[in-house]
Amino acid sequence: MCGIAKSVRSVHGVDGGVLLDWKRGQMFYVNPIGSRILNLLNVGFDEAEMADAISEEYGADPALVREHVHSFLEQLRQHGVIEA
Repeated sequence: MCGIAKSVRSVHGVDGGVLLDWKRGQMFYVNPIGSRILNLLNVGFDEAEMADAISEEYGADPALVREHVHSFLEQLRQHGVIEA
């Protein structure tokens, strides 16, 4: 299971979210779906559960959503926003 790095602070609203990694001095902006994924991560959803929830909420193709959720999480890992 992974989670948001301890050095990252975030705020979320209807237009998405802003993440600040105060340790690295980096700021990231996410759209509303990215913000939703991060909220699901915070409550303990794994990658498959996140994809299922997003697919159901937005009526999107589950296979496509799985690909996009995986890609999004990988990008966050590469930037140190989430960690194991």
